[in-house]
Amino acid sequence: MDELNKLLASDNDWVKKKAELAIQFTEQFKSGEMDKSEYDELMKDLVRTDEVMSNAASMEAKAQLEKAITLLISAI
Repeated sequence: MDELNKLLASDNDWVKKKAELAIQFTEQFKSGEMDKSEYDELMKDLVRTDEVMSNAASMEAKAQLEKAITLLISAI
C-alpha cells in the first residue's frame, strides 16, 4: 500500500487515478464489500487496460503502478 500512496503524489493524473482506484478497491475488499475473485479481477484490470500503454507518461510510472498493484494482490 505504501507504493500506491507514493503514486498518489505523481504528476501524472492517469497514474494518480489508477492508484486511487487500487486503494479504493482494496478498502472495499477489506470491508467485505467485494469478494476475493472480484477484487483480483478489478486489480488486474487496472494494469491490463489498453490505456496502460497509451496514457502512462513513462515506463517507470507504469512499472511502479504494476508493482504496487501486484504486491497488493499477493498480500491479500
